[in-house]
Amino acid sequence: MKECPTCRSCFPDDILHCPDDGAATASSIQGEPILDGRYQLEKRLGQGGMGVVYKARHIFLKTAHAIKIILPDLVGNDPNLVTRFRQEALAAAAIRHQNIIAVTDFGVVRGTMPFLVMEFVQGRSLQDIMAEEGAMSPLRAFELMQPICSGIAAAHRQGIVHRDLKPENITYDPESERAKLLDFGIAKLL
Repeated sequence: MKECPTCRSCFPDDILHCPDDGAATASSIQGEPILDGRYQLEKRLGQGGMGVVYKARHIFLKTAHAIKIILPDLVGNDPNLVTRFRQEALAAAAIRHQNIIAVTDFGVVRGTMPFLVMEFVQGRSLQDIMAEEGAMSPLRAFELMQPICSGIAAAHRQGIVHRDLKPENITYDPESERAKLLDFGIAKLL
């Protein structure tokens, strides 16, 4: 698969230039931008310490998703990584709360590339909001964090501790006025 370095859109390996902006595409992950025969990878959303997150569309249902993929070279260096990633999927999928990102699927492609499928949420991270708006009033901070605290309480009731609560793992959608907690990558099951 190739990606445009400018707009981060995903393309098959035979596409040399992005049709939208003309930039030369660069190789990213091995294979075509269709994951597990069901998910069309559309655009890279971000990259963290464990993997890459893409916006994707279910080929048959036409629903938008965010897919976190652990790259094969990371898996090869740590045989326990797939197990930990599977635990993240199980932990996050066990929590049904409007302020926790919903996990809908998990799989492993070619035995070396585990992926986690989540609902796609429009919006910005709390980190981006704070960088743009600066210091928040106590009321604004309460309005953003109260729903997150409710989600954390739901996770704790199920014996799950997030352990990575930070502004970049909270997203806020101004249209729905909903905040969601993301990334249960280092969650602990009690």
